Amino acid sequence: MTTTDQPIAESGEPAGKGDGNPWLSPRRKRFWVIVLILLYTLLGFFAAPPLIKNTVVSLLQDDLGRPAKIEKIQVNPYALSVRVTGFELEDTDGVKLASFDEFYVNFQFLSILKWAWTFSQVQLTGPYFHFERFDSGSTRITRLLDDIEQAFPAKPGEEGKATGDVPRVLIRNLGLNDGHVDVRDNLPETPVEFQLSPINISIQELNTLPDVHGQQTVAIHLSDDSSLKWSG
Repeated sequence: MTTTDQPIAESGEPAGKGDGNPWLSPRRKRFWVIVLILLYTLLGFFAAPPLIKNTVVSLLQDDLGRPAKIEKIQVNPYALSVRVTGFELEDTDGVKLASFDEFYVNFQFLSILKWAWTFSQVQLTGPYFHFERFDSGSTRITRLLDDIEQAFPAKPGEEGKATGDVPRVLIRNLGLNDGHVDVRDNLPETPVEFQLSPINISIQELNTLPDVHGQQTVAIHLSDDSSLKWSG
């Protein structure tokens, strides 16, 4: 009869067996911390982009009846940033209503300590918008707003209700680069058409905070090589 010198654990099994890798033990807090980090990473980088894309496209197409497409969405859950490229929106008659090459926004998580929604950067590149007036009270914008109101009607008792205080928002760097606007007015007997391009806007410290000022620079170039500039 043979014996062994291996110590016996309280469970009756030799010590060391069944312990496995302590780093992978669900009994340890660090195991669940690692699981949460992995889950946050997977959801942020891989699940969030298609979810945002499908939600936005479905909202515009199904609820507002306007075809839309988005080429790509990138989310960085650690930098708290979102980058959208290749957006295009058509009106109900097939006319391109709006588009942009790229939209980038970077949120600052620590801004919650300042009690204000703070964005370090909001950048819009290559935006396009088509403004058209059909009669004295109808434009493509008013038609879009009417469709939004029909798709998302106010709840009973909320009509005309005040929205409350303006949210506390701070955008440290807001930029609009190479914008383009097509304008068409069908109200005159002879329709009027002109373009505004390129439009470049740069604003620092744009905010809704009391007693806090920002610095803005706006430049709009017209088709006849004239331009409008303003800063302050």
